[in-house]
Amino acid sequence: MKIKQDFVTNSSSTSYIFSCNEDILSKLKEIIKRIHNTYVVSEFNFHYYKSRKEINDATQGKPLDWVQEATGPEFNVYTQYEYNSLIKALKIGDIACFIKMNRNFNFNENINNLDINIIEY
Repeated sequence: MKIKQDFVTNSSSTSYIFSCNEDILSKLKEIIKRIHNTYVVSEFNFHYYKSRKEINDATQGKPLDWVQEATGPEFNVYTQYEYNSLIKALKIGDIACFIKMNRNFNFNENINNLDINIIEY
């Protein structure tokens, strides 16, 4: 069962935020490559982050300046809720991942055997 705690729309896409390690990331990249080779993917985004700085820069859409290093990023790419979830994922595992895709893809079926910690979907 999916319980969405963030802003809910009638969008045909869904997002996953989770943590994993390097081995799982390699397997995940293969799954994503297979999805890209099988389907015409118009709305599919996959990003992973290995540091808080990478998450901060991605959230703002550009590197933070010295003021934002102290105060935090502007939420230009990710919402504050998504940002907090990515930070939480990074604290749990080595790598924080964000995937946004069309709901028609059965992503859950592809990742059932992977040892990932899903933070939000």
